[in-house]
Amino acid sequence: MRRAAKGLSNIVFYTSPAQECSYLPGRLATFVFASPDTPLSVLNKTDLSLLGFRRNGHIQYRPNCANCNQCISVRLLADAFAHSRTHKRLLAYNQAFTVHSHGLANIGQQHGKLYQQYLHSRHNNPLTLAQANTELQGLLGDAPELCVLSAYAPTGKLVAFMVCDVLMDGVSAVYTCYDTSLPSKHSLGTWMILQCIAFTQYAQLPYVYLGYYVQHSPKMNYKTRFAPLQYFVDGQWGDTLANGL
Repeated sequence: MRRAAKGLSNIVFYTSPAQECSYLPGRLATFVFASPDTPLSVLNKTDLSLLGFRRNGHIQYRPNCANCNQCISVRLLADAFAHSRTHKRLLAYNQAFTVHSHGLANIGQQHGKLYQQYLHSRHNNPLTLAQANTELQGLLGDAPELCVLSAYAPTGKLVAFMVCDVLMDGVSAVYTCYDTSLPSKHSLGTWMILQCIAFTQYAQLPYVYLGYYVQHSPKMNYKTRFAPLQYFVDGQWGDTLANGL
């Protein structure tokens, strides 16, 4: 961690105004973020990830809330991961789908349409296709470490994609969207995490960064279905959560 602190000494950090917490009702959230005016190398972004930061578009951020430490960065130990019976059934059920890894140049019209459909269906956020494409481009960013995992049906239809960053010590899962019109037994959100784990193992990197885990937020429970996890608590990574979180 000393290396991380030294490597980040030229970066200016800011704190956001308080806003409504999207995970815990009735609470306010604040964030610390790296100045978007400072170019960040892959090493910088890896060091930030080691300190619990995440990427959203061009912004590297982490929660910095007063009197609350419920948002815990989690990462999976890729080599130690073993599929559960549920995972194996899911992989077999979705075996007709194919996954391709690619960069920004291969983002096409299907990605924008799927992103538009996903926002409308899951988040009640109706956007025009032009608006969805603009928002998606902002989400993707343009950094060289960007990687997109795109999943296709045998017909060639895009059914899901995951935006990832390939860091020096692992793969960070930034955002996933999928075709919500398909039957829920495809479990495309879970299945795409399995694809990300496989991609990380193929790249021979140790960690899959899965973002933040909030114990008392039901929509975060899915992350506990993947093991073994490590948690960033009190400035260091460990195998267990601290008592009282």
